[in-house]
Amino acid sequence: FNNFTIFIQVQILKEGSLRRRALAIKKIIQMGEHFRLTRNYNSLCAVFSALNSAPIHRLKLAWSKVPDKNRQIFQEWSPIFSRDFNHRNLRGLLRKAGGN
Repeated sequence: FNNFTIFIQVQILKEGSLRRRALAIKKIIQMGEHFRLTRNYNSLCAVFSALNSAPIHRLKLAWSKVPDKNRQIFQEWSPIFSRDFNHRNLRGLLRKAGGN
């Protein structure tokens, strides 16, 4: 989990231009959405944590270049990982996903 989170951060930060950082953020959000659709909540949590980390979150100019559609998808993940009621939303999704 931690290695994957750091890997995502490095992939964004190593990009040299604003346009390429925005493109990297967009691609990572698309990857996270794939994780959500396949019910891979552990990897989705790593993506969400990486994008919410201080080094990535403060890239305001890069975030402003990310399409609204992708930013909206990212914002839709927030309730999944809300800490309210001891992560009730995440526990509910895990229960629905089934498996062991």
